[in-house]
Amino acid sequence: RQLLPFISRRVAMSNTDSLSSFTKDELIHQIQQQQKQIQEQEKQIRQLKALDTPIKQKKQKEGRPFVMSRYPQRHIALLVAYFGWNYHGFVVQADVEETVEAHLIKALKNTRLIENVSESSITRCGRTDKGVNAFSQIVSLRVRSNVTEGDGVVSVPEGYPSGKEELNYTNMINNSLPDDIRVLAWSPASSQFSARFDCKSRTYKYFFLRENLDIGKMHEAAQLLIGEHDFRNFCKPDPSNTTSYVRTVYSFDITHHSTILDQEVFLFKIKGSAFLWHQIRCFVEVIFMIGKGQEQPEVIKELLDISKVNQKPIYELANEEPLILAEATYDFGLKFQYEKDSHCRSLSKVDDYSKRLMLRAAVARHLYDQLTSIPYPRTSSDNLENEKELWTVAVLKKERVHQPLMKRPRGESLENKIIALESKNKRKREKEK
Repeated sequence: RQLLPFISRRVAMSNTDSLSSFTKDELIHQIQQQQKQIQEQEKQIRQLKALDTPIKQKKQKEGRPFVMSRYPQRHIALLVAYFGWNYHGFVVQADVEETVEAHLIKALKNTRLIENVSESSITRCGRTDKGVNAFSQIVSLRVRSNVTEGDGVVSVPEGYPSGKEELNYTNMINNSLPDDIRVLAWSPASSQFSARFDCKSRTYKYFFLRENLDIGKMHEAAQLLIGEHDFRNFCKPDPSNTTSYVRTVYSFDITHHSTILDQEVFLFKIKGSAFLWHQIRCFVEVIFMIGKGQEQPEVIKELLDISKVNQKPIYELANEEPLILAEATYDFGLKFQYEKDSHCRSLSKVDDYSKRLMLRAAVARHLYDQLTSIPYPRTSSDNLENEKELWTVAVLKKERVHQPLMKRPRGESLENKIIALESKNKRKREKEK
């Protein structure tokens, strides 16, 4: 049932585009793309069904159970913001309770905005990983409504009274959410709207301290990533879910953001059509190597040349905590509605949260200053007078020696991973016979 709007929309689009004008190869490509998207949605449905277990509700009067079909239903989009540091990513996982989506769905059930997940047509813009934040996560779904007409209203039971005001969705959901997850606004949406498949671009931001980084070289390297490329060497390859590693990066900017505790804070702003698993964090890690002078900007060109480097050099991922899904754009003309009281409460909670974090940073910095004030065991070669400078130099000397990316061990090639996956699937099919 969840796939019907998606399929019917694609069929309508195909009629509009006049299928007779396509070549055979173009038709095959269109069919393959639609099959892939349907398979991905079916996988998402299986994950979400795991949350359709009954939850404890407040004791209701007998004879008044919640039945969704008794109410109008409306397709809407939610604008969700969250700090991901305490969660195992956004998406529901069968064996993990602490995900952002699990808390969101629990809130939707508690407020009786949905009866079950499998019939709510839930889609989301992006799959943020463990520890990653989002300030513009878009979630589309079908919910209980109070109105009988208007954008997004998809069903109205016979005899339901008209003229009622719409439910205050943001306030209702936020009252059932943890403080570090907030629904900022909601918008009516067409029943055909998908937060995932209709997203035209996604923008991520990554905060970092300037310290001794060469911003000029980092900017030079970042510009080489703009455009359409095969980014298999800048992600965690996953052939079970990804068939193509070609993506388009529209822009990659580096700007000064602020000064906190005497530290200059900069940020990357990366906009693209879509991104691969860990792609942003791979970008950042390699560019940090360039900023430290460990690599030259030309290493970007080498990693993008799949004919020469078809096995990803092994390197770590950049820290996930400063990463934010900052923006998602659509052509559907979503009109987000901010409710004043709910927005004030969200502002207050975020303000309190940020102040607590600033105080924690101040405490940690105080300990750092205390440690660097301890007398340094000098030798005749130490010509610095400041104790903090001596300790800082000593710490730098203890850092691991950098091994050039092109001389590092390589991971398994994507082609070999695909062969291994096909072999595994074949054995599984034979076992099921």
